[in-house]
Amino acid sequence: MNSYWDVGQFFSVSMLANDVGKAVQAAEKLFKLKPPVWYVVEGCSSNIQLWGNTQILKNLVVAWITSLFHLRLFVTDFVLYSFILGR
Repeated sequence: MNSYWDVGQFFSVSMLANDVGKAVQAAEKLFKLKPPVWYVVEGCSSNIQLWGNTQILKNLVVAWITSLFHLRLFVTDFVLYSFILGR
């Protein structure tokens, strides 16, 4: 890949996938391409926003799944104890 934008997208996808090795390789390639300053500023700002939004979304999904799991445990315990105590 010799296009700054292609390598930049690869870098972004590697970061989102938590593939540090490939992200480092892409960052080195970006550095060697010597892009104009405005490429870097525009690309970095949009990517940082994307990563931030993705992390927030991941945290919300994890919190939602965790709360559903705890609710299921509570209901299961409630039904079991009600059945045992009701006998």
